[in-house]
Amino acid sequence: MRPTASQEPDWGSHVNNIIAKGILKFSLDLDRAIYKTSVTSNRDNVVFSPLSVSVALSLVLLGSAGRTFDEVSRVLGLEAGVDISQHSEVVHQMFGLLLSFVNYRVDGSNGPRVNSASGIFVQEGYPIRPEFRAISENAYKSEVMSVDFKRRGIEARDTINNWVKERTMEKITSILNEVPNPLTNVILLSALYFNGEWNQHFLNSQTRKKQFFIEPNDVINVDMMYNGGNFPFYEDKSLKIVALPYKGLEMSMYVLLPSAEGATALKSFRDGLTAEIIENLISNLRNQTCIIGLPRMKLSSTLTLNNALQSLGLHSASLTNPGLFADEVLHKVEMDVTERGTEAAATTGIILDRTGNQKRLVADRPFLFFIRHDPTKLVLFWGTVNAPTPNYAVVR
Repeated sequence: MRPTASQEPDWGSHVNNIIAKGILKFSLDLDRAIYKTSVTSNRDNVVFSPLSVSVALSLVLLGSAGRTFDEVSRVLGLEAGVDISQHSEVVHQMFGLLLSFVNYRVDGSNGPRVNSASGIFVQEGYPIRPEFRAISENAYKSEVMSVDFKRRGIEARDTINNWVKERTMEKITSILNEVPNPLTNVILLSALYFNGEWNQHFLNSQTRKKQFFIEPNDVINVDMMYNGGNFPFYEDKSLKIVALPYKGLEMSMYVLLPSAEGATALKSFRDGLTAEIIENLISNLRNQTCIIGLPRMKLSSTLTLNNALQSLGLHSASLTNPGLFADEVLHKVEMDVTERGTEAAATTGIILDRTGNQKRLVADRPFLFFIRHDPTKLVLFWGTVNAPTPNYAVVR
């Protein structure tokens, strides 16, 4: 149910700004940390949901104190501008309201669809405070469920996978391939599937094979989609950025394309970004006549985030009681980017202006993107694309 007018947060409020900016900063930090701890090839792509991971960590914040509380607050960028230790309930209430607002919007018939699942799976008999269960379920819509990792590991794995499958309407069929360690006490889990239709479709008739330069001397072919029209656009010597709105005009994909080619150059570009720089880039966007080229992609990431989060300074993630530890933080995202935006195939009659007066952004080299709910400025998804999938070998 949509939040009532009296419940809807003031989007300019201090706490909302802290949450939104904190999640944007967390997006950059986590992307860097994932590449530092988990990525082994410059052909690897990464896509994740900063909002979803932030909610999972907020559940840690919900029941923690001392060092853990400080670490989680710092990692989420919530330690600046408000006394979290004295007013943590405000953060949880705001998170819950923001999620309700976003979920209401994207579930509407005219907007993107996000199928999501978040839950806490706890070893049978392990103590969970009633207050923790109540707030996690009421504010975050997370479920706290008991399983038996010690004696019935296969059943626990299948229970978790079936839960994910059901909650994502079978878009994601599993997140656990292996049986969990029998010593596991808690698994924090988040899984998302994004399905959004562009406000202005790309042209099926214009999609064609085009070279994509992973590095200047490492080239593949991709299915490059093209679109033309008025889009929010900005460029300077170092980059181009465009916003591609989805139906409903409340969510957009922002594509950041550095001028320098290659995955190595993209890493240097990303390392120089800050939340303030990205906010400034968005504020500089102006509607301009553009030709946009974007690879057709099917992106998937399954991540165990423990090492990445530890590299960000999160070492003592105990939950509601001393000894209740998040043994694994698992995260999976599936995302399709097509001409229509969704998996369906359709086209509209948009004429590409070829007079040379338009701006051009053709993502034929590694790039960043993020999907943002613009009214709240919350980043739902973040991606680094080094080698779009599917791709094809270049025939010499």
